Amino acid sequence: ADIELTRQLLAGAELLAIPILDHLILGNGTHQSIREITTLWDECPQPD
Repeated sequence: ADIELTRQLLAGAELLAIPILDHLILGNGTHQSIREITTLWDECPQPD
């Protein structure tokens, strides 16, 4: 669910020319960077 949400956010941000730097998942005293564990940023290039 988090990865699909991130994919949708990246696609929408691309249309609006808004860069998304990362999507962080926080919980149970830990965190995970979606950018580090997926290739979504390669699939949806972000504007500079």
